[in-house]
Amino acid sequence: MGDVVLRLALCTSIVGLMVLAVVSESLEPPYSMLRDVSTGSVGKNVRIAGTLSGIHAFKGGSLLLTLADGNGSVDVFVPYSAARNLGFKPSAGQSIDVIGSVEIYNGRLEISVEEPARIRLVEDESNGLDDSGA
Repeated sequence: MGDVVLRLALCTSIVGLMVLAVVSESLEPPYSMLRDVSTGSVGKNVRIAGTLSGIHAFKGGSLLLTLADGNGSVDVFVPYSAARNLGFKPSAGQSIDVIGSVEIYNGRLEISVEEPARIRLVEDESNGLDDSGA
């Protein structure tokens, strides 16, 4: 009897972990203001929105986007694997919504985006945020 309960508990735990792994992939973090992204955010996923103020295309096809929101700016690194499948051509002045991991590169904070679906062009200029982050 005890062996059966143990096996049932183990199976239930494994199924629960698998469901959690699948569900966590679809969860999006709440919006953060750029001023709130700091060294304490390193290793965490953040969601930010702002205006493209700079674009650098590397020879290998990767992109380095500078995103600003009136309170600050941050670089957004997009590797070639994601940059080649963006649904739009980035240009200065566009408003975008980004979900990525905060990293430090050459001593500066950077958001790294691995999937093209995590960078979206915002058609409407209002992204739901005001200066208070609400």
